[in-house]
Amino acid sequence: MVKILITRDLPDIGKTILKDFEVHQNKKNALTKNELIEAVQLYDGILSTFLDFFDKDILKHATQLKVLSNWAVGTDNIDCAFAKEKNIVVHHLPDIVTISTAEMTLALLLAIFKNVCPANTFVKDGKWNKWDPTFFVGQELHGKTLGIVGFGRIGLAVAKRALGFGMRVLFHKRTKIDVEHCKQVDLDTLLKSSDVVSLHMPLTKEARGMVDLDFLKKMQPSATLLNLARGAVINQNDLIFALKNRIIKQAALDVTDPEPLGKHELANLDNVIITPHIGTATIECRTQMTKKAAENLLAFFNV
Repeated sequence: MVKILITRDLPDIGKTILKDFEVHQNKKNALTKNELIEAVQLYDGILSTFLDFFDKDILKHATQLKVLSNWAVGTDNIDCAFAKEKNIVVHHLPDIVTISTAEMTLALLLAIFKNVCPANTFVKDGKWNKWDPTFFVGQELHGKTLGIVGFGRIGLAVAKRALGFGMRVLFHKRTKIDVEHCKQVDLDTLLKSSDVVSLHMPLTKEARGMVDLDFLKKMQPSATLLNLARGAVINQNDLIFALKNRIIKQAALDVTDPEPLGKHELANLDNVIITPHIGTATIECRTQMTKKAAENLLAFFNV
């Protein structure tokens, strides 16, 4: 019988779909490197998450593994070239996360523009003893310019939502495309022209660390940086320096490097909002992600 490993505690629909297989599900902490090495020798298929790193050091031990179904929009946690050498098929989920991630982008933008987090803390700390017209004065989205770096499915979905708030949308993409009510520009123009820069590119070799000090210095001093791509597209030390020295005004991040972040200098800054990689954390999205990842395994084994 085909043996399948589900590496994390995902919705039950995954096991239900895979009921005709021998399925083992890890409901504890993330698997260690040694446990992943053991897994590629024991299981025919693995339903993995973006925090399960299948690099060459692990995949070279694969004697049984035939397919990886990655519960993520990308495959940057997998050495796909080496997997191909080992005849291991890799699947991922490029479509399903679009709506939830786009909504989360706007949620973070609204939260940081409207000072939602400090205002909530202020009330819960028992400090709201009077009303004051100077309390937590923020900004409107209407009339601001949003610059989107990485204009795939998620970037386009963010643009559509931003237009609904009356924002002007610029975007940067290597290939030339026409998008109604949005303007394609070069990266330098986007950075110097945008009130908000939102990152949505995949973590390629070129994108890793591209948001460095030079990138940040090209942004307006009043600008906000959003990252819902991957933490490693930002040089985190450069971002900390830029936030401390007000090279940019503020940042809102759903992804960091490393993850989990733990106790970190970045989290102590007063001009950053950080959420624990929850861009896809909706009932609808997580259910559909698990369903599709399981169906990818079914399709591979022709069930």
